Amino acid sequence: MPSTYKTPNYGLNKWTGSDKPKMDDFNLDNEKLDAALGAHAANATLHLSEEEHGWLRAPMEYGSYSGDGTSSRQVTVGFKPKFLLVYAVGQPLIYYDWNYRTADLYSGVATENGASMGITLSDTGFSVENVEDSVIGVGPILNQTGKTYAWMALR
Repeated sequence: MPSTYKTPNYGLNKWTGSDKPKMDDFNLDNEKLDAALGAHAANATLHLSEEEHGWLRAPMEYGSYSGDGTSSRQVTVGFKPKFLLVYAVGQPLIYYDWNYRTADLYSGVATENGASMGITLSDTGFSVENVEDSVIGVGPILNQTGKTYAWMALR
């Protein structure tokens, strides 16, 4: 015989002294608990995926590289950044030459929705460009020989 009273959330047996529990009553309660806990554990909107746990453990990576003067260079960070900042250490973010009306971009940003001149995101990091003699008067200088560049990438 099932119990006289039931729990409010799952309808589990709530025994009183006069109730006569049977094995089937306990088994039914266990099945209800198993179904409820299984549905909760499988609910992806309530729980983080392994990838999301990784974002929380290490939401940001940062590093640096030394410019080698090549026109394009790939930097590997191990994931596709959602946001990226790159800049030349000790340089202004943008250097504007008033005499020649040119601008050298010693910094840049990128997101999943777009990037500043000279930066492209990839599945494993990013690439930078080095265009020291730009025809249009504005060029990214993100891999100049001898310069140190710092970067910060958000997962």
